[in-house]
Amino acid sequence: MMDPVSAGLSVSINRSYSKIGDTLEKITSGNRLTTGESPADIGVSSRLSAQYNENFIKARNAQDAISYLQTREGVLENIGGTLYRLRELAIQYKNPILNESDRKMLVDQANMLKSVIDDTAGDMDFNGHSVAGDADAEGLGLDDFNLSDPNALIKIDNALGKLNSARVNGGTKINALESEIDGLRQAGINLAKANERLAGVNLAEEISNLASETTRFQLGVQAQKLHMDLSAQRAATLLGIS
Repeated sequence: MMDPVSAGLSVSINRSYSKIGDTLEKITSGNRLTTGESPADIGVSSRLSAQYNENFIKARNAQDAISYLQTREGVLENIGGTLYRLRELAIQYKNPILNESDRKMLVDQANMLKSVIDDTAGDMDFNGHSVAGDADAEGLGLDDFNLSDPNALIKIDNALGKLNSARVNGGTKINALESEIDGLRQAGINLAKANERLAGVNLAEEISNLASETTRFQLGVQAQKLHMDLSAQRAATLLGIS
């Protein structure tokens, strides 16, 4: 059976050894919270970290949505340019001095521009998602468009109205998403600071603690060795060995 002095020294040595391990973990990880202490603080820190990670994912999702909308805006801008060119042809078609050959050439150009609109709307995608949506000739009300139609200009202006409305809507969404990202970014900064205050390591303090516990551990080992030597000498004396 271990004598009380030896048992007390063993407890002290084990405690110091455990504290040395905890202190080294804090210094190397930069986190003062260990599983052996501050369970409430560990819970709060875990929740703060989880909220920070959640905000980061939300911000990344919002940025992806902005990238999609910006790509869509580029496509709609190109289609808008084609519509304005088509409008110029419709105005030019009304020139009374044009002959049938001239008008046929304008009609061919208009048909080509309609095809360009469909190609632009159909060819662009963002990670498998349609970018232009219904901004093709049919969606813009131009599927049966013809320069000879008396309402040709009205149809083009209606198409431009739909397109510009879609662009304004996209711009509004981008502004809202940018505001959301700014809010999430600020919230992330606040969460990081709060977690740093809660879990951050005071390096000078922990190094001092490490030195103290190391000294205490070494003294405990030495004391235990001395106690064992003295106990062995007393036993030898009692047995008449010395």
